[in-house]
Amino acid sequence: MNKNKSYFDDISCIRAILVIGIVLGHAFAIYTGGPAWPLPENIASISFYKYINPAVISFHLQVFVFIAGFLFSSQMSENVPPVRKFIVKKTKRIILPMVIFGLLY
Repeated sequence: MNKNKSYFDDISCIRAILVIGIVLGHAFAIYTGGPAWPLPENIASISFYKYINPAVISFHLQVFVFIAGFLFSSQMSENVPPVRKFIVKKTKRIILPMVIFGLLY
């Protein structure tokens, strides 16, 4: 591990729990009754299952954004790069793949 980088064990635990929750939420998506996820044939409709997906999925985006902001703030407090270098780095990591995969899609 790079000695210059901070590592947060609690963030890793939270991420693991969130990933498991996302898998659970998607596993129960077929029971929500929406047109995007119709219930397959020969699958019993259990009314309690329709509440699992919204309960599990409802907070994941907010927590991931919170974690990203926390990590970004932690990274910026350690060293502030020049604005030009920061923009070039983010363009290579975010904008370029977005454009490439957007065009492919």
